[in-house]
Amino acid sequence: MSRTLKTVAVSLTLLALTTHSFAQEKLTAIYAVDADGKNARMISDMEGFPSVGSPDVSPDGTRIAFDGWQDGENSGDAQIFILDIKTSKTQSVGYGAMPTWSADGKYLAYSSYDPRGVCIQAADRVASTIIDPQGWGIQWSPDGKKLAYTSRGNFIIYDLLTNSKKTIQPRADNPYRSIYWNADWSPDSKKLCFKGTLADGTYETAIVDISEDEPKLTVCYAYKGGYGNEFAWHPDGDRITTVKWSKGAQIHSFKPAANVETSPLEGQPTDRDNVAVDWSRDGKTLYFVSRPRKSE
Repeated sequence: MSRTLKTVAVSLTLLALTTHSFAQEKLTAIYAVDADGKNARMISDMEGFPSVGSPDVSPDGTRIAFDGWQDGENSGDAQIFILDIKTSKTQSVGYGAMPTWSADGKYLAYSSYDPRGVCIQAADRVASTIIDPQGWGIQWSPDGKKLAYTSRGNFIIYDLLTNSKKTIQPRADNPYRSIYWNADWSPDSKKLCFKGTLADGTYETAIVDISEDEPKLTVCYAYKGGYGNEFAWHPDGDRITTVKWSKGAQIHSFKPAANVETSPLEGQPTDRDNVAVDWSRDGKTLYFVSRPRKSE
C-alpha cells in the first residue's frame, strides 16, 4: 500500500547546558556525551516527536539516522530521519524504522511496516529494495559485507558478496521464542549482541559468534525484566552499552563476557529517561535519546 509522505517541520534548536539545564528541558531530544562521561550536551530537540529511537551514527560521524513518530501516531507511522550533527538540521527520508548505515554511508537498511519486511535504500530515498518480507530489525555489519536481521527466534545473515542467506540459531538446546530488534554487531563484524526470550519467559542478553560453522553463544546476563533491547558496541570492543529500567531509564554498560553485571554511565542526566544509544565510529562520543521522565 502506497502512502503519501507527510511533510514534517521539525523544530531543532542547539542549546548550551550553561543556559538550559536537563531539568528544564521538556522535550524528547538527542544528546551526546564523551566516552569518559564528560561534556554531556543536547544536539537537537525533537519538538512534536515524543517518540524517537534507534539512532545510528554515519561512518564519517557527521549524521545520525533515527526513527520517530508524532503525537497521536503509533510505531506503524514511524518515519526515518537524518540529522546533520553540525547544523542540527534534520530531514525525513520516508517511512520505516530502525535505520542502519552501510560502511560507505551511501545506503540505509531499515525495517518497513508497510510493506512489511527489511529493506535497503539509497540514503536520499531514491528507491528501496525489500530484502526479506519475513525479516525484522536489520543491522548492517561494520565491514559492510553482511546484514543481520531476525526471523522468529533466529538470526538471518545475508552475505552481500555472495548474495546468500544463512540461518543462525543462537541456542540450539533451548531455542529462543523470540529475538528482539536493535541487536548490534561487534566491531570486527564477527559477533552479535542481542536480547532473546526463552520459552519460560526469561530474558537473556547474549552474544553469538557467527564466524565459525557452528555459532557460539555467550550469555552475559539473564533476567525477568528491567533491561531494554538496544545495544551499542564500543569500537574498541571492550564494552557494550544498553539501557536499564528502574524508576526510569538509565544508560548502562557491561563487558562482552559471561555472567557480568552492568554499571551506569557517568555524566548522563539522571532526572530524565535515557534510551536508544549508539557510539560514533571513532569511539569518542556516545549519542542517545533522552526524554522527560513521567511523574510516578
